[in-house]
Amino acid sequence: MDIGSFLHCTVFEVEALEKRLAVHRSFEYARYRTAKARAEALEAELGRVSMLARALAELCLSKGLVTRAELAQKMLETPSAPIRVPAAKRVPKRRRSR
Repeated sequence: MDIGSFLHCTVFEVEALEKRLAVHRSFEYARYRTAKARAEALEAELGRVSMLARALAELCLSKGLVTRAELAQKMLETPSAPIRVPAAKRVPKRRRSR
């Protein structure tokens, strides 16, 4: 079940919503001039997303849509994105001396 069927939306409506949210986020982040302000805004958004994910998981569990074991298994199966460090910030590897 995808989010569109859960919210009774068409794929077109979900895509339109995602585009509007992306535009809103870009305007929101443009307001912050310093890296510290942007980082704080990202932390706040991450907190909101985490609360939403937790609320949705608890709702699915309480309605009996999934069991705790199924949810835990799905979380383990979901690949996590690798952390990418920009080339400018990478620490050069030390060469081993022979």
